[in-house]
Amino acid sequence: MSATVQETPDGESTASLDVLYEDQDVGRELPSGWKVVSRSRLVDAVSDIYVEPGIWRSDESLTVGFYDHERQLTVASRQGGSEDWWFTRLPTWIGWDSHNYVSLIADRAGCLHVAANMHATPLDYFRSTDDSIGTLARRAEMVSNDLEGRVTYPRFVPIATGEVTFWFRDGQSGNGVQRGYVYSEDAQAWRSLVHTPIIDGGGTRSAYLDGDAPRLGPDGRYHLLWVWRDSPDSESTHTICYAVSDELKEWRSAAGRLLELPLRSSDELVVDPVPPGAGLINNNVRLGFDSADRPVVLAHLRDRDGYQQLHLWRFVGAAWTRRPLTSWDAVWDFSGRGSLPFDLEIGQLTITGGRLSVDVRYRDGVSRLTIDEEDCAVSTEPASLPWSGVRGAPALDDVVTYGACALADARSRSLLLWRAVPPRRDSADGDTFPEPSPIVVVDLSLAP
Repeated sequence: MSATVQETPDGESTASLDVLYEDQDVGRELPSGWKVVSRSRLVDAVSDIYVEPGIWRSDESLTVGFYDHERQLTVASRQGGSEDWWFTRLPTWIGWDSHNYVSLIADRAGCLHVAANMHATPLDYFRSTDDSIGTLARRAEMVSNDLEGRVTYPRFVPIATGEVTFWFRDGQSGNGVQRGYVYSEDAQAWRSLVHTPIIDGGGTRSAYLDGDAPRLGPDGRYHLLWVWRDSPDSESTHTICYAVSDELKEWRSAAGRLLELPLRSSDELVVDPVPPGAGLINNNVRLGFDSADRPVVLAHLRDRDGYQQLHLWRFVGAAWTRRPLTSWDAVWDFSGRGSLPFDLEIGQLTITGGRLSVDVRYRDGVSRLTIDEEDCAVSTEPASLPWSGVRGAPALDDVVTYGACALADARSRSLLLWRAVPPRRDSADGDTFPEPSPIVVVDLSLAP
């Protein structure tokens, strides 16, 4: 795969992920202002399925989890700035399901937690007894096997107290509940955040959370954004919902009304009652905050001509308002089951220079959109590096480079790169079956 280079307005070139994957020199400064500090090529990983590895960085260590060339879950770790990596393999193997990504985190005692390889299947969870990955061992349950028999979308989320929480769907698409746990290092045990599910679809739907939810906002509260789906068919996605909490136990509407748990389908939760078939899809609904620290939502919907357009929602006064942002001629008609290749991908909303900005992959390139908060006018320029959640630029039946970023501080990052075919509905169908290729870790710092 050849390197892709985009021209920026000032004539500089911006390297894409495959340049960093292949041959980026250590010590070289990138056009984005970041400098490559070190680069490690680890062991070969599976490339004939798109499944996201996990990455966690602390002051003491960097840890990644992935499926190796034999499809076995592997954890690699290094201490501090050392170039020496340690590896351990865990007794679980990936098939062809792109849902079965790896999530991992270290708690305040330095013990590692790993959850992986689940799609409406029993909990598969490993925990170490100290800061060594060699002590990772499977744990039979977290809270109760009765709650953990059909787990999907496991996600470890650190919270402001320093505690680790665990979020997952119990059930299946169209019939599932969202649960949340919190871990006690003293007791070495998990407990439920509350005595009910956080969200309950009532047996007729299930909630799909924004990938960063619950998100700690600049106001010190936790913000939860999701859409409903009534079936495994992606086109059944509908209705954007939102709730906010001080401590992840009591939840309120955007207007401040205390809500009964579990959260269900209720007008008080609704950002927009988007109907099924309107162009809304889970994993492309993003929560952010404007310059006044108020929550905003970004997603795409089909216009009357069938083109996908970005829209921005903001809670103003006592209601959510929606403003269209784009006038694209992009057609993306998705439907059916399984993990889909995304023709349009929305990154994370951030504040840059007092204005909203977001990286969006549309067609063959990744662009940075800057949004004026007053009139919602949009300016566009090529994106530099995918700090905002946008991965590689996949095309069907092609092998591409993807990236996931771990942030240490505002001036230091670790970028995890891997190669894979795009998602293909969780099956082995297709003409491209690439050989395994190395996981690559690139450490970067912001140049003075």
